[in-house]
Amino acid sequence: MILRSWWRRLLGPVVIASMACTLWAAALLICPKCGTEADGTAMVCPHCGAALPVIRVAAPAATNVPPPVEKHTTAVSDMALTAVHADVHLANESLSDRPELAYAYFENALAVSRLVNREGMSADAGKVLAENLEHCRNLRAQRTRTCTTCNGTGRYTLQLQALSGDRKSQPHAPVSLSDGPGCPVCGGRGVVPASRLPDELRMLIARGRRDFVARQQAIGYVACGRVWMPPDLLALLDVKAQALVRTACPTPCSSCMGSGLQNCNQCKGSGKIKCSNEGCVLGWITHKDDDPDVHASKKAQSHKEICPVCQGTGRMTCPDCQSLGVLPCKVCNGTGRNVVCAECGGQGYGPCPKCQGTGRVGNLVCPECQGKGERLCPKCHGEGCALK
Repeated sequence: MILRSWWRRLLGPVVIASMACTLWAAALLICPKCGTEADGTAMVCPHCGAALPVIRVAAPAATNVPPPVEKHTTAVSDMALTAVHADVHLANESLSDRPELAYAYFENALAVSRLVNREGMSADAGKVLAENLEHCRNLRAQRTRTCTTCNGTGRYTLQLQALSGDRKSQPHAPVSLSDGPGCPVCGGRGVVPASRLPDELRMLIARGRRDFVARQQAIGYVACGRVWMPPDLLALLDVKAQALVRTACPTPCSSCMGSGLQNCNQCKGSGKIKCSNEGCVLGWITHKDDDPDVHASKKAQSHKEICPVCQGTGRMTCPDCQSLGVLPCKVCNGTGRNVVCAECGGQGYGPCPKCQGTGRVGNLVCPECQGKGERLCPKCHGEGCALK
């Protein structure tokens, strides 16, 4: 009995203290004098009036460590900015001799720049990239052709016909002299600028895109839709970020390859058609005399005049294309882009239909979206434009 009483006296305060700690964690306090429970905010025991213990919890030290989300965003922005600078550098190198290749690089840089924070780029960086794209578009649509005035010599060309009595030259053989002043049409260059036909432009765009993809593959870049970027950057992108990049560079119209032009069927791209004026034959119209002389020959009873419509050329401006030789593409209405995807509304992504955007199916992670709750649009593959 004495031993048991001694153990009770020894273990009693320990048990009470451990219970007090447990109850304090549950917002309760135990009076150390009488063992009565009290509210966690009380200062004295409601039963005996003894002072209750005050337990103070040290506040965690404030740190300047940014949250994981901010670290992730900064890493994506820095890597994207490096990729943009690389694309712009390669585009400037090929701008003068291969504008179709430079266009692909500038287009890719503009898409990746969507991942860069505002602090990482200047305010007019997007405007500059858009202007470079327009400049490349104009350059690739232009070509040069031989000047018809000087036949490519850059100078006036005179055709001299040798007389039959001239022993130094073969009779009736033409002699060309091109030692005159510079040609005013081409400025002495021998070539003049001209617009590319839609078929030629479409092949040029496809060749530039093919070479761009081959170069990006050679340096180890991977594709996010039609946009190429480092694999480490692609691994950090979520569904929304991938759709943001893909919608900036969607698949162009398959009919015009993004140029928005097609050949005019009326003039076959020449801009001119046969003169439609009645009676016009090679630019001349034959008129019969009102009072012919009966004694004159039939040839003398009529005369020819230059056609007022074609001015003697025999060809007139095409009414469909107004001598341009090209028309807006009928498939894309001249935009060069496909129609907006009806399923995602052009966003490129939407809620997962299996989990309804929750990321879970019952107690399990959704197997279709891997718990993200969103997915790329299956109809447009995240590009925001549906293929026809």
